[in-house]
Amino acid sequence: GTDKGHLKHGYHRYYAEELAPYRSLPKLRLLEIGGLGGDSLVAWARYFDNLAALQCMDISEAKAERARRRVCDADARACGLLKFHIMDQSNEIALERLRDSEPRGWDVIVDDGAHDPKHQLQTFMWLFPRLRPGGLYVVEDVHTSYESQYARGATGGPS
Repeated sequence: GTDKGHLKHGYHRYYAEELAPYRSLPKLRLLEIGGLGGDSLVAWARYFDNLAALQCMDISEAKAERARRRVCDADARACGLLKFHIMDQSNEIALERLRDSEPRGWDVIVDDGAHDPKHQLQTFMWLFPRLRPGGLYVVEDVHTSYESQYARGATGGPS
């Protein structure tokens, strides 16, 4: 299953309240950064009543294909709305292209990608301008800012 629930991170405690205003929003457009196995994409498809776009950015074509199969096996409607952007979250040119290719933007953006503070900040700077008015931008796993493998921090210096 997805890592957002009570067995891993427990984000469901926050998502229930924070996403409630968007649940029945007409023509909701969602972008998740980091598709992993597709379980969270299935969860979003089941949670939101009026999805118009279900998009995912992932660095790996193989992971994206696995996620696509998972979504399409679980929900035919969501399968038809699904679009993948295969790209590296650390690549500013790719982020700029993604931003420019989606002029309608998104109502909800969930960054569950590289978990690197520098990438999280960079992605926010490029994609936040495409967040629709009143939208929600979520950055998951910010605790990684304090883990040794990410010790250089968002600015490149010590964290």
